[in-house]
Amino acid sequence: MPNKFVQGAKAPAADPFNRAPPGVSLTQRPGQWNWEKPPAMVEPSEVVDSMIDNLEQTDARDEMITLLVSGVSIEEIVNVLAVHGVNKGKFTVDVAETIKGPISFYLLGLAEELKLPVKFFANEEEFKKRKRATTQSEILSRMKRRNPDVYKALTETISPETEVAIERENKAENSFLRESVPEEEEVFDMDDVEEGRGDFLGTNNSEEGIA
Repeated sequence: MPNKFVQGAKAPAADPFNRAPPGVSLTQRPGQWNWEKPPAMVEPSEVVDSMIDNLEQTDARDEMITLLVSGVSIEEIVNVLAVHGVNKGKFTVDVAETIKGPISFYLLGLAEELKLPVKFFANEEEFKKRKRATTQSEILSRMKRRNPDVYKALTETISPETEVAIERENKAENSFLRESVPEEEEVFDMDDVEEGRGDFLGTNNSEEGIA
């Protein structure tokens, strides 16, 4: 019998068909998942207040400080908190998106209060690169839509040659032939939040809500 553990043995290729087919969730019993039930809270302000109250607890606050100092961005922390709350049935997806701003500013204020070095975005270099990559044609195109009076006054002073060059640049920027390279980001896993310490929402596997 061949030894399947011999050095250099290859693992069998994953079967692309060994996965749930599309629409399988529609065949399951409704209401078995937390997000299929009425949420514990429906008002974004209520969720924000409750979440900040729990983040102010000593253990959660210390954990937040540790994450920020270790280089985990505010964006990643807030995304984890939002997804985790939806998974626990504490609030809906739309409320999760609404609370991201207030919770981000709370964490930013915490970092400012303690003079912590902080990253706001998960990929700040890519964000800065995109900000710098704004072309002249994009600026003029935005100005034409949002501030037509200034655009009209400005274009009256532009030579025909410059206008043609800008138009050519704009077409090149919007061409479907332009290669799009997906950005690679380090993933901040939700296991980093929950491993042996309950969670920042203050649920501790309880069904009584966030508070």
